[in-house]
Amino acid sequence: MKIFLSAILLIAVGLPCLAALGETVASVATDQQKFQMRRQIRQAQNYSVHIMTDDNGTVINEFATAGGIVFGVSWQGPVIPDLSQLLGRHFGTFQAQVLSESKIRARRRGAVTHNGNLIVESGGHPRDYRGRAYLTDQLPSGVTQEAIQ
Repeated sequence: MKIFLSAILLIAVGLPCLAALGETVASVATDQQKFQMRRQIRQAQNYSVHIMTDDNGTVINEFATAGGIVFGVSWQGPVIPDLSQLLGRHFGTFQAQVLSESKIRARRRGAVTHNGNLIVESGGHPRDYRGRAYLTDQLPSGVTQEAIQ
């Protein structure tokens, strides 16, 4: 278990990604061009989803409020994306909690952390990783965590 969690943290800093959780979506277009990802935007009632895909099968969804703040991200693909980029200023909190909880929950695969308003769930196996992260205090009115897929 500890090896798996350490692998998540090591892989998490290796690949470039998108705008950070809790920040604005202003950098999405720049990141899309830089990393050659395709982007599609889907509008929902109280938020938008920026769907980014690449040729390797990685899909990253960024959920943004009407005011342009990223309140959630989800990912799925053959590799774990750069969680330090996706989580931004929240990555240190996630990393510290994963390392401390790995001693407690050695039987569980993946990483699930609940720290204040930050929820991060990440897991999978080689070539099929998935996860999501969101800020509970930033969820738009009427939007639940189930929307972050």
